[in-house]
Amino acid sequence: MVAHPPRVLIVDAEPLVRWALREALTSAGFEAIEMDADPPFALVDDVDVLMLDATLAGTGALRVLEHVRARNPRCAVVLLTSFDAVGLARLTGGSALWRAVQKPFDLPAVVGVVQELSRKRTAATN
Repeated sequence: MVAHPPRVLIVDAEPLVRWALREALTSAGFEAIEMDADPPFALVDDVDVLMLDATLAGTGALRVLEHVRARNPRCAVVLLTSFDAVGLARLTGGSALWRAVQKPFDLPAVVGVVQELSRKRTAATN
């Protein structure tokens, strides 16, 4: 069986942020999908890593995170925020597969976070 590259869903209202993350993650060997609004829950169920704008309008980031915890608990999550990432980190609930990253961010460092979470996710599922 051929293993697929880890799938990353990038959900952020800022087109330049989505583009930069998609390009960097694709170059690093990930399959990157980008959306500017509420992700369909079925798509969230089928990704390895979710990169989510913490201030997502519409359904809202908290509702998406609740869904991930219930339906795809092995999904790694990177919360993207313009606010205090340390305070936002409380939303991670101490999960080893969740991180908060403050904007503006260092692109190579964020790719490193996604690589680390992807490795941890793979190790947890084996």
